[in-house]
Amino acid sequence: MGFTIVYFINVFVIKARHFYYCIYGGIIAVLPDIEKLIDSIFLHSMLVIPFASILLNIFISQLYKHNKYNFLTTYMISIMCLLSHILFDFLENGVALLYPLTKKEYEYAIFNQVDYILLVIFTLIIIFSFFSTVSSTVFKILSTCLLCYVIVLCISKQYLHMQLYQKYNSQHITLLETYPSSSETFCWNYQIRTLKTWYDGHSLLFGKLQEDSQFNNK
Repeated sequence: MGFTIVYFINVFVIKARHFYYCIYGGIIAVLPDIEKLIDSIFLHSMLVIPFASILLNIFISQLYKHNKYNFLTTYMISIMCLLSHILFDFLENGVALLYPLTKKEYEYAIFNQVDYILLVIFTLIIIFSFFSTVSSTVFKILSTCLLCYVIVLCISKQYLHMQLYQKYNSQHITLLETYPSSSETFCWNYQIRTLKTWYDGHSLLFGKLQEDSQFNNK
């Protein structure tokens, strides 16, 4: 995603091709997960990203003296690439957006940890970026596909929530979680806790609810 963001800026804003900045964007976008190796999540916080981006820019300006972008441009690139990582964590398994003020995680899970559609789209963007005659057209097509995919997943998730509330709201829902199935393609899993019962189930995209198990609360 970081490579894609910088590629977009190169082609449609700067009107130039600086692939080393695309690679820079890709590296910046994965830094938050590299940081996890030292058991830290500061780069997953929206409060920290503006300050971290300044430090990153100071570092890159010292590393690469002949910077063809100005400081503000590389600063915005750093922010957007780091935010893209947070966005995908938010749409996957959750992220502590306001760390260190709070460790509470926020999520709107629509992607699996390994989403092959996303993987194919971003891989094709990187591959076609090396072909100047078709790259911008292919980029527009693939970006449209990506946007449509995200919209369909969001609408499907909201449709699932609507079905769940219609079915279980009379039992006083205390917990509702929905997330993509890790074993089936285009399928949601859900968990619902009411005052008396816990339900597990699944549903295909825009499909009917299927209860898998039911437990009484102790």
